[in-house]
Amino acid sequence: MAENLWPTDFGTVTVETPSGILREQAHALGARTSNIVTGVMRNESKDAEFGVFRYALYLYAEPLSYRTPILYLEHGIDLYPVKITITVYISSEGFHPSEFQAEDANALKGRLKEIFSHPVIKKIISSIIAQSL
Repeated sequence: MAENLWPTDFGTVTVETPSGILREQAHALGARTSNIVTGVMRNESKDAEFGVFRYALYLYAEPLSYRTPILYLEHGIDLYPVKITITVYISSEGFHPSEFQAEDANALKGRLKEIFSHPVIKKIISSIIAQSL
């Protein structure tokens, strides 16, 4: 049998990962809207350039079979900084700029809170809820 040359310990990551934060927020949206609108996080790294991790956050309404992406997160193997690209644009109310960078987990949470509280996002969610009832 061949000798295993891999180390027995690979270490541990001690920071919150961008994907973990996004996954938590996807679940939190459902809790906030009585699961009328839920967040769906998808790993889209296979569509990104080599060495880049890419995640999308979608709004999803099961009663309507409706799904729309609102943002993407991209980062390298080091997790941070993470690039946030907002995909939502509604006339003059769109986000300016549509790309942000977060240097760490706290900055990412702050940016996500800002994005989720934006009138455009709130309008989209309220419209989906109204059409789902």
